[in-house]
Amino acid sequence: MAGYFTESNYENAVLQLLNEELGYNYIYGPDVERDYHSPLYEDVLLPSLQRINKSLPMDALTEAIYKLKNFETGTLLQKNMVFMDYLQNGVPVKYFDKGEERSTLVYLVDFKNPASNEFTLRISGLSLRTPKKDRM
Repeated sequence: MAGYFTESNYENAVLQLLNEELGYNYIYGPDVERDYHSPLYEDVLLPSLQRINKSLPMDALTEAIYKLKNFETGTLLQKNMVFMDYLQNGVPVKYFDKGEERSTLVYLVDFKNPASNEFTLRISGLSLRTPKKDRM
């Protein structure tokens, strides 16, 4: 049917808008090798964290990624609140520098320099494996 608007057409229109108007990158889900137990795409996340947090050692960045992947117990609402705090204020981490323990924040978004951020969408066939069921 000509002019019929499908979910696929809608998805493509949104992707085109985000790419052309806002500079988002798009990665086709099935083309990405990744851990199906995690929604994070670490091949993009880690370099982004390095770019945003230039002065921090790798240990601090990997701890931040660990915290993003392993939320402590709580309801879905509580986990969402923790994630929003991380997104807005940074992920609190500890690391050792010359034998001395240090505490800092690893920022997920550079609000002062938006060009430092990379926005990558990975959709179309994204699958997650959870203890209860597979989700698309």
